[in-house]
Amino acid sequence: MTNNSAIKILVLDDDPFTLKLLARMLENLDTPQFPPATTGAPALALVDNAQPDLILLDLNMPEMDGVEFVRYLVEHRYTGSLILFSGEDEQMLLAAEKLVRAHKIPVFGHLRKPVKPEGLAALIEKWTRHLK
Repeated sequence: MTNNSAIKILVLDDDPFTLKLLARMLENLDTPQFPPATTGAPALALVDNAQPDLILLDLNMPEMDGVEFVRYLVEHRYTGSLILFSGEDEQMLLAAEKLVRAHKIPVFGHLRKPVKPEGLAALIEKWTRHLK
């Protein structure tokens, strides 16, 4: 795998177990990450102040769901990329990807919960190849 030490990833999900799981998977991929966010507001503050390179975004969250968060990313002129994940069905994930692309934010795929390490690794690798 590519050396990922120069990149920063933000994980946004309201479920503490999923956050821990994804953090462990990213650690195993030697991928630096910001502290995870459980709601949209702190994640947007990070977008404004630190511009994460990649956001792993859950679509189903209270207060601000993933689709609403994408709209805010557009307003905040986010220049990074996204990987979507959710417990929703494939149709919903594909529709969300289409919406993100319509907003001109690169999306490198989606994962169904529970996220599997090999699926995450494949999308991270796809994204890092894009950076070259």
